[in-house]
Amino acid sequence: MQKVLEHLKGLSAHSWVAPYNIAVIYAGLGEKEQAFAFLDQAYKDRSYYLPTYLATDARIDSLRSDPRFVELRKRVDYQSEASCPRCPQVGVSVG
Repeated sequence: MQKVLEHLKGLSAHSWVAPYNIAVIYAGLGEKEQAFAFLDQAYKDRSYYLPTYLATDARIDSLRSDPRFVELRKRVDYQSEASCPRCPQVGVSVG
């Protein structure tokens, strides 16, 4: 995983790399601080990865027990609801 991380960092010097993807690698390496830094960047960038994968991506399971993950999930759910008030939300039944 370290080689993949180095490759993505090199690639990011001249092209866009999704912060979410870098966060996933840091989570796999057990580097929670770095993982959360990149998840926060993904949130600031309004990454479509967060509302799509944050709740179900097993690659970040090691972060779920951290209070920062719970707080990020709340922010993402709120942001998703605010940007699409008529869209079904996580944990909300429709109909």
